[in-house]
Amino acid sequence: MDKIVEKVSGTNLKVEATYSPEEWQEKMDAMYKKIGKSVQLKGFRKGKAPLNVLKMYIPVEYVEEEIRKDELDAIVKQLMEEGYKIVGVLSADWKDEDGKKIVSMVIETYPEISFDDVDLSSIDIEPLEKATEVSDEEVEKAIRESLEPYFAIEKSADKEELEEGDIAFVEWKMIVGGKETPARETTFVVGEGDFIEEVEPHLVGMKRDEKRYILVNSETNEAKIIDSPEEAEGDDVYVVEVTLKDIRTKELELTDEVAKKVGYDSVDALRDAVKESIRRQKWEQWRDEALQKVSELVKLEVPQTMIIDEVNARYKGLRKEASKAGMEWEEYVARLGFEDEEQLIEKLKEIAEQTLRLYLVLLSLAKYFGIDTNDEQMEEKVIEKLAEVVSKKEGDSEQVGGEE
Repeated sequence: MDKIVEKVSGTNLKVEATYSPEEWQEKMDAMYKKIGKSVQLKGFRKGKAPLNVLKMYIPVEYVEEEIRKDELDAIVKQLMEEGYKIVGVLSADWKDEDGKKIVSMVIETYPEISFDDVDLSSIDIEPLEKATEVSDEEVEKAIRESLEPYFAIEKSADKEELEEGDIAFVEWKMIVGGKETPARETTFVVGEGDFIEEVEPHLVGMKRDEKRYILVNSETNEAKIIDSPEEAEGDDVYVVEVTLKDIRTKELELTDEVAKKVGYDSVDALRDAVKESIRRQKWEQWRDEALQKVSELVKLEVPQTMIIDEVNARYKGLRKEASKAGMEWEEYVARLGFEDEEQLIEKLKEIAEQTLRLYLVLLSLAKYFGIDTNDEQMEEKVIEKLAEVVSKKEGDSEQVGGEE
């Protein structure tokens, strides 16, 4: 087999392989024998039928198709042994010419990114060490935001006037046409609309034990504070009488017992875990920003095969989530904020290409820095090295690339 390899783009190879009539006949005979090992023909033991008999029963089209499959795999394997990093086969066309079998293939490879003429230290980004600093305030805020909804204790607030966002404990009743409904007590967060929506804004500024009368127009939903329920005139209005019993707040009392309920031995252990989680989030943000800036400095074409595979994986994942949620696919797509599936897929392509772009830059940087891409700590090592490089001052000529 004669093979010609030509690079036609940053990621694509054009490969043409030619088989002489003699070579192809040898492969035909070998394939007949291979298939014949699993064939049971009348008058012969399984796998023992002679070649000339096999050719009478096994269609030549089937045999040639099996050869083509094997040869495509063999060509890809051979190219990989020659150092090409194959992503996939985009197309393969076979033809007969003067008794020869010729296959023309378009094969996608991983892009080769060169950093020889790229000044990585020119990237404008905050130093990694500073970008991943985590303050005690950030830790406390994160803990409270995550635990307060479950473990906060409601208590009387140390304040005189009710503000939006406070928890109001009120006694209230409605007065309609001069008749009062029974008084009742309720608790709600001011401004969240859990009480009477038109009334809530007029409660701001109340003090404990203060009583207010709110006049509401049932047709226009307009409301205002009045001095007395006697001011209500007309069939389209009613009065809400509200007495503020208490101003409350929810506070999280962070104790070892609370920490243990969420899987930590102590408050200190919880704080350490949250701090590391925040630091990791900041690290990942820095990683993505830095890799994006590097990708803008180099020529990079993301292989279409990789994009298609990534989109398919994400699409299947969303389908599975929709099924778990018991939702129709169209409803789930709309819930995600898309008009239709086509718009969703376009977004998935955009996300896939961006994700793969950063991944390919990461792999190329690993090679440039001399870091084994199979190393479990490869990503961390690359980002650490990149952080060192981008922090170098102009004029620093220290070699940063690894050996090829």
